[in-house]
Amino acid sequence: MSGQTFWRAMGCALLSVAVVKPAVADEQTDRLIREVTAKSASLRSMTGTLTLTTFRNGTLSVSAGTLRLMKPNMALVQIKGPMASAMSSDGKQMIQLMANQYLKAPVNPKGTGLYFSWAYQVPLFFRPSEIFAGFNGWKSSYAGKQKLGGEEFDKLVFVEPGESRFRYTMYVSANKLMKRFEIEMKGQPVRMVSEMSNVKLNPHLTAVDFAFKLPKTARLYEQPKYDANLLQVGKLAEKFDLVGLTQDRVLFDEVVKSKKAVLVNFWFYG
Repeated sequence: MSGQTFWRAMGCALLSVAVVKPAVADEQTDRLIREVTAKSASLRSMTGTLTLTTFRNGTLSVSAGTLRLMKPNMALVQIKGPMASAMSSDGKQMIQLMANQYLKAPVNPKGTGLYFSWAYQVPLFFRPSEIFAGFNGWKSSYAGKQKLGGEEFDKLVFVEPGESRFRYTMYVSANKLMKRFEIEMKGQPVRMVSEMSNVKLNPHLTAVDFAFKLPKTARLYEQPKYDANLLQVGKLAEKFDLVGLTQDRVLFDEVVKSKKAVLVNFWFYG
């Protein structure tokens, strides 16, 4: 199983990329993208504090920890709090830990596949020339300046086409670092934020700085045996009562009326 499959199974938001140019960008947006890409490409190493925040139905959840990155493919991110988790790469092996379950996988020599939850700052550090390509077909725009914590940022906004309408906002500092990243979904009371602080650029790091030890209670993640739980053809599924995206109730008895087949797709949006 790939690392991406693992994190999806564990219910984390992931960001994918493709090598194509983002569409519908104005001149100022294009310039900022080039500057952020160039800045990230120039970095050899970076450390700081990483904070993950979720706002969900009026409830605030905050987790924070350390961030260490070094090219071409070494990383150590450790977060404590409600979303306690970790990701490490010693240049040969990547470990992803969440809720006392972990996955091991070989590390790509170029750093491809290194990510941490919805912290876009991690893949941007390792693959700056590719990362913005993930917004192919999205509407991108410059949203002006905003002050946060006494620091002024330029805002880049990317809006997904179609019905789901994800909205990603990047806050770019004066030295062209993407320090803050926000994910929102149209019509949903959920917002996810990843933010870097206490950032140090190009500090001297060695392999010792990326040493990581799994907790004694951690166990290797095993993919559920879904096939063993499948219903036999001709058998009726158990009745269910679910809450839809618009908070309406979805009742089994209502769904199956006059239907030959019903497909239920469970998915994670944040």
